[in-house]
Amino acid sequence: MTNQNKNIEKNLETRTFALDFERAKGEDDRRVSLSFASEEPVLRDFGWEILSHEKDDIDFEFIDSGRSPLLLNHDPEVQIGVVESANLDADRKSRSVVRFGKSELASEIWQDVNDKIRTNISVGYRVTDLKKTDEQRDGVDVFRASWSPKEISVVSVP
Repeated sequence: MTNQNKNIEKNLETRTFALDFERAKGEDDRRVSLSFASEEPVLRDFGWEILSHEKDDIDFEFIDSGRSPLLLNHDPEVQIGVVESANLDADRKSRSVVRFGKSELASEIWQDVNDKIRTNISVGYRVTDLKKTDEQRDGVDVFRASWSPKEISVVSVP
């Protein structure tokens, strides 16, 4: 791995979700619709982080461009597909349609997803703004983050 890739990974925050998806119609269609983020708080070293799901707080420009990668375990050198589209749903969750590639590895991961062997999804994102709220959880400050999703990964360990 190059130093540049290490720096990219170092600056990228992640969080993981159980894979809850719908397969697209058709036996040969390798598309999956899934949720990749919500407002579920995650404890960080500075306090509780909530990814804001207000429309103006999420920059979907790259993740919705058709160029954002579907990775294996957040490794930028192991792309197994592409994020075809992403959006904010009415239930305040970020959702996407991903398409798995046809390489040997992508096909193996695709089969594991279908067999419910690999069941964890994670999003790699950058925080663009962080605001402290008046709220605390267990005596720890709560922050709301404006953010920009960059990639979605199928991960082994949440």
